Amino acid sequence: MEFFLRASSENNTIISNEIHQNTADGLSLWTSDDNILENNSIENNMIFGISLISSVENHLINNKITSNGKDGIKLQDSKRNIISSNLISTSGNIAINLIRSGNNTLIDNILKNEGIKITGSKLKDYKQFEVKNNTANGLLILYWFEKLGELVSSGFSQVFLVNCDSIEISDLQLSAIQGAYCSNLIIHNNTFSNSSWNGIYLDSSKDSIISANRIVGNKGMGISLQNSRNCYIANNIITNNTENGIDFIDTNQCSIYGNIVANNSENGMKFWNFERFFISYNEISFNNGKGIMIDFSNNSKLICNTIINNTDDGIHLTGIANSSIIDNVISYNYGVGLLIQLASDNIITLNEIYGNTKEGICLEETHNNFYSQNTISENVFGGCDLYESDNNSFSMNIIHRNKLFGLKCWISDNNSLSNNTISNNTAYGIWIETSNNIEVFWNSFFFNNMKSNDNGSIIQCQAFDSGRSNFFTNNYWNDWTQPDDDKNGLVDTPYCIDGYAQNEDRNPRVSYNPAVNKTSTFPMFINRLSIFILIMSIISYPIMRRKFKKS
Repeated sequence: MEFFLRASSENNTIISNEIHQNTADGLSLWTSDDNILENNSIENNMIFGISLISSVENHLINNKITSNGKDGIKLQDSKRNIISSNLISTSGNIAINLIRSGNNTLIDNILKNEGIKITGSKLKDYKQFEVKNNTANGLLILYWFEKLGELVSSGFSQVFLVNCDSIEISDLQLSAIQGAYCSNLIIHNNTFSNSSWNGIYLDSSKDSIISANRIVGNKGMGISLQNSRNCYIANNIITNNTENGIDFIDTNQCSIYGNIVANNSENGMKFWNFERFFISYNEISFNNGKGIMIDFSNNSKLICNTIINNTDDGIHLTGIANSSIIDNVISYNYGVGLLIQLASDNIITLNEIYGNTKEGICLEETHNNFYSQNTISENVFGGCDLYESDNNSFSMNIIHRNKLFGLKCWISDNNSLSNNTISNNTAYGIWIETSNNIEVFWNSFFFNNMKSNDNGSIIQCQAFDSGRSNFFTNNYWNDWTQPDDDKNGLVDTPYCIDGYAQNEDRNPRVSYNPAVNKTSTFPMFINRLSIFILIMSIISYPIMRRKFKKS
């Protein structure tokens, strides 16, 4: 038997029915008010046990709701309802799910296996009339509204904080915490595990610290923030969650430092639409997606992270600007090491990018970026691949031992390559295809595009050009080092470039320029010293803030 009350159906009483094994919801109310649903057994229905949409002032009392396909009770855009004394047992879904549904009463419900979820877009969606004496797996569910300066004690399964300030949650074992419109929360040294949703969820909150927590085995995100700002996420262990390890939406001015994010079923970290982030010294590995995925960001920094063995791209960036990617290790990911799309005015320097299943770096429609002092090696689909990417500069990079090409420009104009060492790549060291006005100067090419014959391995031409107006000069080619009869340090005959452009390096150098590596040492030291000072200031900020507040 299935019950479905449509619009204008009001003041109905549904009591003591067995509502089992329906192909949709067990009991569904849509724009239906002032009904009583009491003492029903609602089991094994394909979707929700009880579903209310845009329905008010209904009474859901003393029902047994078990083993339905989705949530036990779901309210959407529904308010002033009473949910009392129900027994709800679910497996892998939410027991009571309130979506944009405020001012409801939840009393004396017994929840087995799973808990409560509250989401919305305004404060009124989170504010409930009364929430008390509900338990999940034998432990009380705590709901606080407008509390100030409190410490959460032990003995709770879930914690809900709405419009609270200066609450501390420390040294507890919980399934989950949800905070909305809160400030100055301290969430420290807790274990959050086996939640039916996110381990930690903050909406429209600010100035909070989430540190040294263990967030494991939740059925949503490990840590999720939206519409929040100025939060500090440090030294957490975030593993084996069903969705992203860390997931931020519309959240700004946050620092994410020293976290271990591993073995999550989707991406390690995912960020959408944020500014002024500082992501540093995190270990992001073995996630079943991308290591770090960022869409639409400005003025952010990714520094000294280790991103390894993720099943997709190591770092995937779309729509970023004025940001820095510095001194990261990006290796053995099963996609591109560093994929950058629709980006401009960024600095990518001092990164080690090696052993990735696709390209080391792949640029798509990316302009005015600076790539310096990166080591890009042993990537399967090539070292660095530019597609429809203009006005980028590559300087003092080491690009070596990649399968296929070292660096490829395809439909990409006005790029500059200088003082790079490009060596031992399986195909051409540089490959220019349908690209114009590329400047290639003062680079050193060693043993690229080697082929085997009966006499052993030989080097074929190390560069290819099928574009227009591309300029090669003063490069070192290890297969073209003489004659230099006038002793001016330049080979007397040009180095011929393969390809339809019939281009050549008119001034090939006789010797490898050791200044390429020597000049990189001092700037690298200065860069890393600046990174250290910046990171220490970020780390010390929340500690100093807490001391100042206590004094």
